[in-house]
Amino acid sequence: MTEAWQSERLFFEGDDFYADLKAAIEGATRSVQIETYILRPDAVGRSLEQMLRSAALRGIQVKLLVD
Repeated sequence: MTEAWQSERLFFEGDDFYADLKAAIEGATRSVQIETYILRPDAVGRSLEQMLRSAALRGIQVKLLVD
């Protein structure tokens, strides 16, 4: 878990959020759990899908809840 995900953090730019999200997923050792309201099949959604697939292939338990 990266330092950014050990406590609350307010993001003002999507790029900052996704950079930290990517680092957290890549650094996961047991599981990744994500809940989101909207997930579209655009560049961001496809990127997230690829990150989660890569984590799953490393043996990480992945859970994604889309509301």
